[in-house]
Amino acid sequence: MGALIATRGTRRLAKHYNGLFDKGSISNTRKAILNDPVLTAIFSTATTTSLPIFDITNHDPNTFLPSPSNDHPNLLKRWNYYLHYEFQQPNQELLRRHISDVLNLQSGLNGPLGANTNNDAYVAIHFDCVQAAPGQSQTVVQSDEYKLKNNDSDDTALLKNTAYSLIVLVTDPVKNAPDPIDNPNYQ
Repeated sequence: MGALIATRGTRRLAKHYNGLFDKGSISNTRKAILNDPVLTAIFSTATTTSLPIFDITNHDPNTFLPSPSNDHPNLLKRWNYYLHYEFQQPNQELLRRHISDVLNLQSGLNGPLGANTNNDAYVAIHFDCVQAAPGQSQTVVQSDEYKLKNNDSDDTALLKNTAYSLIVLVTDPVKNAPDPIDNPNYQ
C-alpha cells in the first residue's frame, strides 16, 4: 500500500467522515439516513451504474460534506470533481456497501448496527485514504478492527465492545480537477 495522502483537504474530509461515524455520532447519522427515504434507498441499494457516494453527498451536502471554509475554498469543488470523474463506480459501490453493512439499515430505526465477522457489534466506522503505489489500481479496502485493553503489549487483549470497521480508500490524488489545491500555508 502507498503512503498516506496528507493534503490538508484529504485530512479534513477524513476527519469529517470519522466524526459522522464515530461512536458518539453513528447512531444519529444512521437515524438521519433512515429518516430520509432518498438516502435510505441510496445506502441500501446495490448499483452497477450510478455513483452512490456522489449521489449521497449531493443529496445531503449539509451532512455528508464539511462546511465551506475560507481556508479551503477549493476543497468541496475538488471533492465533487473527484467523486464525479475520478472515484470509479465499482469503488463507490464498494464503499457504499461497507458503510451499509455497518449501518444495518434493514433492521429499522430501532435496530442494531451490523456485526463483524466475529459477530461483535460495530460501534463506529473509521476512514482513511492512502496514495496508491505505482501500478496499483484504485480500490476500497475494509478490515474489522478493535481497540486494545490498556497495557496490552502483545495485541491479545481486544476490547470486544470497541469493534469498528476501518475503511481505506486507496487512490491517486485528484489529477484533473479544474480547481487548484488550496494554499498549503493555510492552517
